[in-house]
Amino acid sequence: MQRTPLFRDYLSHGFPKEALLVYTKNLPNRNHQPILPLVLKACTSLSFFLLAQSLHADSVKIGIDHDLLVGTSFLSMYSKCHQMSDAIRMFEGMPEKNVVAINAMINGYSMIGEMESALALINRMSVRTPVTWAVLIEGFSRLGDTIAARCLFDQIPNQLGNVVTWTVMVHGYTTNGEMDLARTLFDMMLARNAFVWSSMITGYFKKGDAKEAEALFDRIPKRNLRDGFKPDEFTVASLLSACGQLASLHHGKKIHELIKRRRIKLNHFVLNGLVDMYAKCEDIEKARSIFNGMSKRNTVCWNSMISGLASHGRSEEALELFTAMEESEEKPN
Repeated sequence: MQRTPLFRDYLSHGFPKEALLVYTKNLPNRNHQPILPLVLKACTSLSFFLLAQSLHADSVKIGIDHDLLVGTSFLSMYSKCHQMSDAIRMFEGMPEKNVVAINAMINGYSMIGEMESALALINRMSVRTPVTWAVLIEGFSRLGDTIAARCLFDQIPNQLGNVVTWTVMVHGYTTNGEMDLARTLFDMMLARNAFVWSSMITGYFKKGDAKEAEALFDRIPKRNLRDGFKPDEFTVASLLSACGQLASLHHGKKIHELIKRRRIKLNHFVLNGLVDMYAKCEDIEKARSIFNGMSKRNTVCWNSMISGLASHGRSEEALELFTAMEESEEKPN
């Protein structure tokens, strides 16, 4: 199937909409099993719930909906789209349930704050994985209950505690503004990933402690030389967002310099982050320069540029850009 590599290529480079266009227009068998889970993942990221539902109906007709991988993929899609009644029906109707399926249900309950239901599912598990613990910790943290989250974290068996579970707990503290507790746990970590560095730095920015954020940020290149850590596009995108919220042009420029120096991939997350940061930090010309140089722009990028122009009193340019957006592939929302 010649179009399958193109579909995978779009998806792997962060262009789910283009991947789905290839899939729906060029693949005659819409329920091609090897890539159906990937298609559902793309539908979920874009909130294309109706397309996902139609694929579910098609899978029922041809009898593959109870395949473990396919069924788990639909279950995960319904859970992440907060369609828990559909997720429960899918889950209960599965003839075989593995740890991935149960984790998907736990994640669904956690995302809507039904932590009692999430905890009840643990009793149905013969095996628990780091994902199980991470999802529960994240759920309680999302509700602001970091005490319950930490209680779970402290129960994790040594063989299951890894960089992911530690990162989720640290992130729980940072998102709730508990930076002292976050820093204590962060300093105890034997290994750190890009996300936990990003979470800590963003947390300090949001607390208004730019000095500590910068000090931590400056440690990243040193760790890169010592143990292979390398800030990626997701790290810098979240940092750019924090700089934009605080209107910290100085730190935003430092991150932009890091992007160039490390040759970090300029995907749409990074480019959108740069446009948004410069626009919010009152360097509207730089924002416009980056915006004009983009070959593809999504709704977020158009919105950042339009609102940036408007907030700086350049209403005519904002209206002109809005008109251009109406004529583009991305329509105003």
